[in-house]
Amino acid sequence: VDRVEPYLARTRMGIVVEEIGGGFKHKVLHYVFNRVPVASLAGSVAGTPLVAGESILEFPDVSRMVEGIMEVIDDLAKLNAVHEAAFRACEDRFAWADRGHALAETLTELRPDAAKEES
Repeated sequence: VDRVEPYLARTRMGIVVEEIGGGFKHKVLHYVFNRVPVASLAGSVAGTPLVAGESILEFPDVSRMVEGIMEVIDDLAKLNAVHEAAFRACEDRFAWADRGHALAETLTELRPDAAKEES
């Protein structure tokens, strides 16, 4: 598809079912910034500020995840609370402008001649 946002606008929940390869998943930010509540396997969102049971629905295995999703899929108040908490947790940590400035600062610090310029 050309753009995923129209599909995300119509979805009730984003699901991260990846049993191998823990760590940060970029798709999680797509869900969060499109206000889609996220269900994931434990350990699948390392590197994000999301908190299990508050800003993400986290499950120990696929079987429990399916059961958990079935329990909340029609609880719009719960889903709204989860996606709002996720957005609040991430909104100031993943802004493109801030990331760009941080990257530029890091690259400047890594330049071999940067230490000479500071002296």
